[in-house]
Amino acid sequence: NRFPSQEIQQVIREHGGSFKPPCEPVHPSNFGRIKDQLIEKHALVLVGPPGTGKTTLIDRFVSGLGEIACARGHCVQHYGSGEPYHPVLEALAELCRADTEVPALLRAVAPTWLLQLPWLSTVEQREALLRELVGVNLERMLREMGEFLDRYTERRPLLLVTEDLHWGDRATIQLIDYLARRRNRGSLMWLSSFRLAEVVASDHPLNALRHELHLHGLCEEIVLDSFSEAEVAAYVAERSPSMASDESFVRALHERTEGVPLFVASVTSDVAARSAQDGIASAALLANSPVPENLCAIIDHYLAKLADERRLLLSAAAVYGLQFRIDTLAHVLERDALWVADVCDQLLREQLWLVASRARGQGAPLERPYSFRHALFRQVLYDRLAPSARAELHRKVGAALEQERGMGGAVAASELAMHFDRGRAPLAALRYYAEAAQAALLHVSPAECMSLTDRAFSLLGQAPLGVERTSLEIELATLRGVSAFHLLGAGDEARSAYQRGSSLLADVPRHAMRGLLLHGLGFLHNLRAEYAEALATAHRADALASEAGDAFLTLAACTVRGHAYMHLGRPHAARESLEHALPAMESVHAASQQTFIGFIADPEVTVLAMLGFQLAHLGLIGE
Repeated sequence: NRFPSQEIQQVIREHGGSFKPPCEPVHPSNFGRIKDQLIEKHALVLVGPPGTGKTTLIDRFVSGLGEIACARGHCVQHYGSGEPYHPVLEALAELCRADTEVPALLRAVAPTWLLQLPWLSTVEQREALLRELVGVNLERMLREMGEFLDRYTERRPLLLVTEDLHWGDRATIQLIDYLARRRNRGSLMWLSSFRLAEVVASDHPLNALRHELHLHGLCEEIVLDSFSEAEVAAYVAERSPSMASDESFVRALHERTEGVPLFVASVTSDVAARSAQDGIASAALLANSPVPENLCAIIDHYLAKLADERRLLLSAAAVYGLQFRIDTLAHVLERDALWVADVCDQLLREQLWLVASRARGQGAPLERPYSFRHALFRQVLYDRLAPSARAELHRKVGAALEQERGMGGAVAASELAMHFDRGRAPLAALRYYAEAAQAALLHVSPAECMSLTDRAFSLLGQAPLGVERTSLEIELATLRGVSAFHLLGAGDEARSAYQRGSSLLADVPRHAMRGLLLHGLGFLHNLRAEYAEALATAHRADALASEAGDAFLTLAACTVRGHAYMHLGRPHAARESLEHALPAMESVHAASQQTFIGFIADPEVTVLAMLGFQLAHLGLIGE
């Protein structure tokens, strides 16, 4: 059943007209359309350019849901493409905080998702999950989320909100596709927003999906309207009846702003403030003053009025992101946190640049109490920074977040990678791109891993030569090989990546990923019927293992060699090699810090399955 439950329909019908008024204007017909469509549809998206009231409309609707559960997540421009399922995980974290039964339900039916929320499990539980989930694929994550939402919404209706999908990652778009086509047992609605122009211009995967879902009646789009002249007059009347009574002012305001709600609100506030200060009629002010031609221009107008200290603070916050924390910003500015908080409070009271943020750090006491009034305000501040100043602020933000992370803060590796990348600190960026790529594999998102390693490889030439750079290149090549195999199969892309890492291993023979690298390369050779190359890889792993006494390398060597002998029709040799892998497997399991993230397939399952085939071939059925 695609349709919302009777409870949701009742809330929409009974309370739809009595929601508290939003901070920004919202077109009344848009609100009526969202009510009507949510009664009829399982998935709904709000489409419009910046300033048309997408977030305001969502806030207004959500505020009246009552007992219906709501979980919200935001796609983030800075690192959305490198953080798989970012808005969904943010929404899940919010749901876990609001409903204490959610973690247990995740543990029961969606362990791959539980793994992405580390504060919900002990170290021992996480290690057990990691071993259990070796080789898990994207389809399992999708099925688990579908089952989780079914179970949860059978007992309580849920509105899932993901905003700014034009910055969304591929994995989130795939999840939307899966859930929209799935027959849901419970009462679920998915409400999203995006900017159509950006989706089309960037060839975002959402563009193809929206057409496909709309074609099959699985999703409805609402393109948000601008204000008519009468609606501009009604809005101005709420702010200042005397201004609304001047028809020439209202007409000019509508013409200059084209009825874009945020633009209308900004110009109205500006004219009202100047009229009160100078005692000049609003119509005269509007007629005699140059009104900016678009929202970015009016933000520039506000920017010119900022004192230097305020502008520096807001510029640093813009480099940080749409939401920001006082302590981190104070560290970046090298100012006292109380001073930063005081300035932010002043800006908050003025209701021009900042608003109170409802975003919270995932599973931690770290709060982000402030956010920009609109993404455009942040973007204009960011764009107006000189390149050198912007790079310096990115380095400082990266260093501050790095320190915060060291103290237990939940800071994504992809966010740190972005800051150091834009801060022209390539070696630090490479470290975090490698970590983010490994996290993408943990999220079962090989496409994101490929994207991250692409960007990292483009930075290698900027990093200074040395052991650390070579070591990072090996790690990135290994992770790319794994992701390419999962995404594209045993083709040239995976082979090239593994061989790239293998060719550098002589320079860093004790690299932490050498076992994973050689196991993956040998496994790939076997799948491609390149048995001589597979045996050579096993021999190399053996040689490295004997030098260091590394059980992981021994496991790789025995598995690859046994696999090759099996295909070459040498069951006795295959049995001997695979049996030698068993004690190595026990040693690997005993090392609690070792996980199997990045293995093409679970090595224990692989060894036991191949050994079973060889024993059966030899007639040893009982063994």
